[in-house]
Amino acid sequence: MRHSSARAVIPLSLAALLLAGVGVALATNTWSAVGSGIADPDGEVYALALSGASVYIGGEFQNAGGDADADNVAVWDGAAWRALGTTPLDGEVNALAVSGTNVYAGGAFEDAGGNSNADFIARWDGAQWQSLGAPVLSGTAPAVYAIAVTGTSVYAGGDFLDLGGANGDFIARWNGSAWSALGSTPLNAPVHALAVTGASLYAGGDFLDLGGANGDFIARWDGSAWSALGATPLNGPVRAIAVVGADVYVGGSFTDAGGDPNADYVARWDGAQWRALGSGVTGEVRALAAMGTTDLFVGGSFTSAGGNGLARRVARWNGLGWLALSPTVNDAVYALGVTGAQVYVGGRFTDAGGLANADRIARWEVAPAIPANAAPSAADDTATVREDTAVTIAVLTNDTDPNPGDALSVIAFSGLSNGTATTPDGQSVLFTPAADFNGAAGFTYTVQDTGALTDTARVTVTVQPVNDPPSLSLGPDPVINEDTGGLQTVTGWVSNPSPGPADEIAAGQTVTWSSGYSNPELFVIPPSVDAAGTLTYQIQTNNLFGVAVITVTAVDTGGADNGGVNFRLYPAYLVINPVNDPPAFTPGPDQAVNEDAGPQTVAGWASNISVGPANEAGQTVTFVVTNTNNALFSAQPAVAPNGTLTFTPAANAFGSATVYVTINDSGGTANGGDDTGNTATFTLTVNPVNDAPSFVKGGDQSVAEDAGTQTVAGWATAISPGPANEAGQIVTFTVTVTDTDFFSVRPAISSNGALTYKPARDKNGSRLATVTLQDSGGTANGGADTSAAQTFTINITAINDAPVNTVPSGQTTLQGQPLTFSTANGNALSLNDVDAGSSPLSVTLAISGANLGTLTLGGIGGLSFLAGDGNADTAMTFTGSQSAIRTALNGTVYTPDPGLQDGLVTIRLISNDQGASGNGGPQSDTDHFQVDVGAVNDPPQILLPAGPLGVNEDTGLVFSTEAGTAVVIDDRDAAAGAISVTVAAGNGALSLSGAAGLIFLAGDGAADATLTFTGTLANVNAALDGLTFTPNADYNGPASLALSVDDRGHTGSGGPLTDADSLAFVVIAVNDAPAFTPGPDLSVYREDGAQLIPGWATAISPGPADEAGQALAFTLTADNPALFAVQPALNPATGALTFTPAPDQEGAARVTVTLSDDGGTAGGGVDASPPHTLTLTISPRPIFYLFLPVIRR
Repeated sequence: MRHSSARAVIPLSLAALLLAGVGVALATNTWSAVGSGIADPDGEVYALALSGASVYIGGEFQNAGGDADADNVAVWDGAAWRALGTTPLDGEVNALAVSGTNVYAGGAFEDAGGNSNADFIARWDGAQWQSLGAPVLSGTAPAVYAIAVTGTSVYAGGDFLDLGGANGDFIARWNGSAWSALGSTPLNAPVHALAVTGASLYAGGDFLDLGGANGDFIARWDGSAWSALGATPLNGPVRAIAVVGADVYVGGSFTDAGGDPNADYVARWDGAQWRALGSGVTGEVRALAAMGTTDLFVGGSFTSAGGNGLARRVARWNGLGWLALSPTVNDAVYALGVTGAQVYVGGRFTDAGGLANADRIARWEVAPAIPANAAPSAADDTATVREDTAVTIAVLTNDTDPNPGDALSVIAFSGLSNGTATTPDGQSVLFTPAADFNGAAGFTYTVQDTGALTDTARVTVTVQPVNDPPSLSLGPDPVINEDTGGLQTVTGWVSNPSPGPADEIAAGQTVTWSSGYSNPELFVIPPSVDAAGTLTYQIQTNNLFGVAVITVTAVDTGGADNGGVNFRLYPAYLVINPVNDPPAFTPGPDQAVNEDAGPQTVAGWASNISVGPANEAGQTVTFVVTNTNNALFSAQPAVAPNGTLTFTPAANAFGSATVYVTINDSGGTANGGDDTGNTATFTLTVNPVNDAPSFVKGGDQSVAEDAGTQTVAGWATAISPGPANEAGQIVTFTVTVTDTDFFSVRPAISSNGALTYKPARDKNGSRLATVTLQDSGGTANGGADTSAAQTFTINITAINDAPVNTVPSGQTTLQGQPLTFSTANGNALSLNDVDAGSSPLSVTLAISGANLGTLTLGGIGGLSFLAGDGNADTAMTFTGSQSAIRTALNGTVYTPDPGLQDGLVTIRLISNDQGASGNGGPQSDTDHFQVDVGAVNDPPQILLPAGPLGVNEDTGLVFSTEAGTAVVIDDRDAAAGAISVTVAAGNGALSLSGAAGLIFLAGDGAADATLTFTGTLANVNAALDGLTFTPNADYNGPASLALSVDDRGHTGSGGPLTDADSLAFVVIAVNDAPAFTPGPDLSVYREDGAQLIPGWATAISPGPADEAGQALAFTLTADNPALFAVQPALNPATGALTFTPAPDQEGAARVTVTLSDDGGTAGGGVDASPPHTLTLTISPRPIFYLFLPVIRR
């Protein structure tokens, strides 16, 4: 786990404090990494302990120096990081102490090296981790934060209420065999730091009570009792303690020690009182380590020490002042250890002095015998800058320090004159002169070295004058309305001219001005400004408006030296407001329409519509329309912006109205504008038109045949001549019928709506009567004096007769053979109903029993089906006229069920007249007859898969159910009888999936071009499921499968029956790999030049004969191409090998040779041969020397 802010406090171990060496006056910038540090990106070092050449670290990290077992605790042996055991601690380590060969660790772990009793504190004996009894800590978040060892006593401090069974709140002692408390009254808060010297144990932490005594944050145990250090305690927690002789140094979060306000975060107890270390540091101190008797190293999260801004996070107190370890680390320091001239620093940092591998642990080397720090020497500087411009001055360039490598920085300013000074980086000064100032300015700066010694120097700055632009004031922007005539004058429009600040006024500069303008078309006299500041102008009076920019340029006499500016532009805007002109139009003529004419539209009634002059063309117009007779209209007269007049007369209204039309535009009345034009009047007349009369008819009439004269009072109701203004008109009914012989007295209707009629004798049926009503209003102006015709029916009922069916006697047919019932065959089905006429009758035609066959009518014209549809039904019910039914029944076909081989079938015919004629309700008739069906042999059928099918060259095509390509024989009545099958292959061979139950007449079912066999239908289909076609070797192109079957006539009449079918498919070409025979390895002399080895490659082939036309190419790749001036190559036509050795090269090259064709790899094809390796050896031609004897004479 990681530290929370509440307890991220790491005490310095006692061993680190006691191993301090002899110190020197100053340190040098000599950081070094300790191995590769801690690679864990979230790692932190909380504790350090030193013993000889060994550096022990503890914290919360993984893989110290890359050692996978070095988790939370590790040791540096001078050369590498090592783990303490192979099983790491399972939690953070907050404290370490070394005593002899023992290393003590404390923290929040609950297992050390696999020792489950080693909770929170454990001992490393050099070989393994040991527990200190059974230190079961209690508390809300128990942990050990500090350890101190002296002799056989081990002291532990932390956040716990019980340690190993002892009531040791926050601190306890281990004597080698058991834990015990320090005093009977415990501390009241956690302990974070411990240090032991002689008989005294010092403890620091968060407590405010020492065994009942008032000891805030720091206390001493003398072996028998706790005591405070001074009467006035610290004011904040202690996180680190170091003891040097009689002095006790403490660090933490306090800002006052013994009443000394300078004791910020670090202080010294001299045995009698608390003392500050200079002005202290600026943030929390986490670690302390002493070097010698005067020097103290301090670590934490502070940002400066004693005012030294370079002394961040780690610093050195030499007894007189604070020194920086510069450049410092880049994050907090939690642990320190000193041995000799080396200071080990641990914490959260990832960089120390610029060393990126100084990760969480680093070493600071203290150079011996360096002289004491001497103050720097600052030298005066000068600078020149222009007025109102800042300048950066490198003031440290001529400053010196007698200590080599001692860094200088600017820390303060004084004596500022006519400007301000800041330092952005501590190395240079940014000086900004006072606004508008020129002349002499300056400041004094203070320089400080890393030892906090200082000096001052004066910088004199000469500020050169720079002319400021002049200024003046303009009056308000002029505003005038469109078409305003006459010359316009604005007195004092330009005022308050000034050449610039006071020093330029005092220099006697003067200001003049000039003016310019835009949009000259707006003016008769353009704008101008005279020397007195008066603006004059005159605008056009031709409906122009807009904005003109008047630019006034002020110029002073100060010039432009040193980047000065002697002019300034002042823009102003002269606004000419638009003023709206009234719109206008020309009205159309008077209008007249007839009553009830509906919506009226008169396009272009208003013409010559104008919004005003051209510059108002974007405006829109509206017409305001009123009239003197609103009741005359259901939609009042209106005129659209395009001049279209619309209105709708009110229903049944007529008369006239005077209409007033006024035009308005959208230009408004601002600035005195006029948005209303002329008003026109016209007369709109609605002429009267007669409305047709109306009535509401009564219901249809029904009477019995020969019922006599009929009178129906009030048959016609709501009789009206029209609207209220036509109430005085006279109305008359007219009645017509389609068959005058149907009545002895024709139907008539009186003016009060009474209907009268008398049916003719012996007549029945229905007749349609048509009724109209006429008024006396006439048809002038398109009027209507006759109502729309309305009809009603007069029904005269009759007595109903039952229908009569006609069916044949017994019939015969064969299995699967349809039987037609027709007049031509003398076995027709029919019916007749003497009084049904064309009324619909209902017929049910059905087969009695299931799976016996179907019935199909000879036609379905004029029929409506309630069940079935008249086609292949086992039963059907339909309605229709008896004529349509007789037509449909004539030609009815009975088709036996395919599974019916022999038997009697009963067919039933039921008719019902549905009470269509006369009284007495529906009448019906039912008849039956039989058909004798005899057995007939059914033919077999071959079922082949749907194409197209294809198979790759040299690959089998399997016909199977699983692949969806099965070949199946079907024969409904083959039963267990043997059938005969012949299968033949085109351009290939066939193999059955098995031969169980088969007898072969030709072939044997394995790789046959043609095979014939017999067997039951089941055995045959089992053998064909998995039938495999194998193409002839290297063949591609068309292929086929042909089958024939003979059922041998086992069932019914008709004898043996056969079927034959075939399936065509394609054998798809698949490229074969090319091949060649390589020649031998070769050796040549480099001096022999270009080489040609004819026929090195032989038997060069693109594949089988069908691939003879493919193109071939050799690919040669040498693993030592430098041996060749021309790389090896092969001619695919001749097999000739060519190459040229490179000059001055020798050696051997392995050349990989591959032959490829252009047949491709589709369908699994192979277009390259296996590679062959050719070894070519290049060597120099040997030189032979001939030694001849010398013959002396």
